[in-house]
Amino acid sequence: MGSDYLEASKAQEKGLVGMKSGALADIPTTDAKAVVDYVQTVGWGNSDVFMTKDQSHTGSCIMYNGDCNMNGENLLGRCFCMPGWAGEHCETETTKVTCTHKDDKCFFSPDAGVFAISYARWEMSQEAEKRTWNKISNGQATFDRTDEHMTDFDEYKPVGEIGANLGNFMEVGSGPWTQSYWMMKSRQFKVDRYVVLDPGVISYVGNVKSTVFRRGEIPGYEGKTVVINGGGEHLDIFEESFDTVMMVNVLQHVNNAVMMLRNIYNSIKPGGLLIFSDCWMTEAQDEEGENYKFWLDIVYHPIRMKKAVFEQFLSGFDPIYDVRDLDAFAYMTQGRDKRGTYFVGRKKIC
Repeated sequence: MGSDYLEASKAQEKGLVGMKSGALADIPTTDAKAVVDYVQTVGWGNSDVFMTKDQSHTGSCIMYNGDCNMNGENLLGRCFCMPGWAGEHCETETTKVTCTHKDDKCFFSPDAGVFAISYARWEMSQEAEKRTWNKISNGQATFDRTDEHMTDFDEYKPVGEIGANLGNFMEVGSGPWTQSYWMMKSRQFKVDRYVVLDPGVISYVGNVKSTVFRRGEIPGYEGKTVVINGGGEHLDIFEESFDTVMMVNVLQHVNNAVMMLRNIYNSIKPGGLLIFSDCWMTEAQDEEGENYKFWLDIVYHPIRMKKAVFEQFLSGFDPIYDVRDLDAFAYMTQGRDKRGTYFVGRKKIC
């Protein structure tokens, strides 16, 4: 099959989103302080967050497959409740911070951190970051910390032997340069199908000259490439379809991270391979309220989840490789103080 561009269905059609934010054309693209000031002053259209109607999981490993009373998201049998709800299945109403549409306080859940935001808030973060990427790239190749990720995944040796076939492969949240392409080149991996999925695909192809898949193909994988303009929230169309799924440093960019993790889980075949990395909220961030205090990183990356969410997700996989926190080069280099994981594992078979 040749290369394809596929436009994922809009989230509004699934009843997952609120109103669109306005005045996006006014978002600054150069000065960091100007971006933050703009968001704090103008805000976004609304802060309505909607849970997913179908929260079921594939396979027989999951004991609870309910919808958390539509007050939370089910991740591998555990409910993570929206702000204002509590209980095993999010059945108990509690107090909730009033939304101002100018800060992230009302998105914060005590159990999970910020795991879902309104579509208007997400759209603003996407537009602000997309414009910045388009401007600073200026047509030049940018590898988006590829060397750091290569180091912390031990050059991707845990993924497979040199020349191994990863079967039907997908990278979720690829960005314009991907992480997978450099892994494939380094390890000479083969694939049956090479899918890259990102909501910014059309923008990258039109505006970033160094986009890896600008001609609709991943170099070296011509005839096997499928490029999808859509977010991981739409992965529910794939059920146990992939032998290998890769997602590196993506969750902080999304609209509903728990839904996305569930979709990732469902998209992988039993025994299939997960290549995953992301950061979780530190205790200091939680105590200091940095999950909603605005600075540039928060404008671009509104999702700030607690470690418990990641532990629940990874419990569905048998680990092959798991490097965490300050054992990872990327979390301690250049004065960073982050926590998270570099993980390779196989989906459990029940």
